[in-house]
Amino acid sequence: MLLKTGITPNQISVLSVLFGFLGASAFFYSGHSNWLFLAAAVFIQLRLIANMMDGLVATEGKRGTANGQLYNEVPDRLTDVLFLASAGYATGQPAGIAFGWAASCGSLMTACRANTAIPIETPLRISLER
Repeated sequence: MLLKTGITPNQISVLSVLFGFLGASAFFYSGHSNWLFLAAAVFIQLRLIANMMDGLVATEGKRGTANGQLYNEVPDRLTDVLFLASAGYATGQPAGIAFGWAASCGSLMTACRANTAIPIETPLRISLER
């Protein structure tokens, strides 16, 4: 359906940041209303769908751009931090806030490691000889 529109993968990626911001805001203010937890869950799912759709539109619609990888990665990392840190703030406790930020840092390190990992097809040559 998206392939029949003029929407670009980069526009979908930017939309995912909007979903991330709205979801993080819902988490952050969830102490005022339990319904905001539900709203946060909905926005998390919308962000995930947008994350999937940007890649599909780029590959299946052959609409990839030179800076498409940047538009694919940066919104993902930004929304990871927004969601995890705001979930920490939702606890209202100093330890929860610290854990939220620690989880944010962990998600960034995991993503960095995943983007620089040795491909699985690369044979490892291990020798016990000196």
